[in-house]
Amino acid sequence: MNHDDESDCSGMDCPLPVLKTKIKIDTIVTGAVLRVTTTDPGSCKDMPAWAGR
Repeated sequence: MNHDDESDCSGMDCPLPVLKTKIKIDTIVTGAVLRVTTTDPGSCKDMPAWAGR
């Protein structure tokens, strides 16, 4: 999938990937695709929970 911006959260532990993603989302235009890279296994549950899915 193509993306418009990205956020590298590699090496960060919870809750930093979610917090950094929120900050990035607050700065991009509506409809843009954000690619997030994270090494924290908890992010697989944290990101969808935070996004309301």
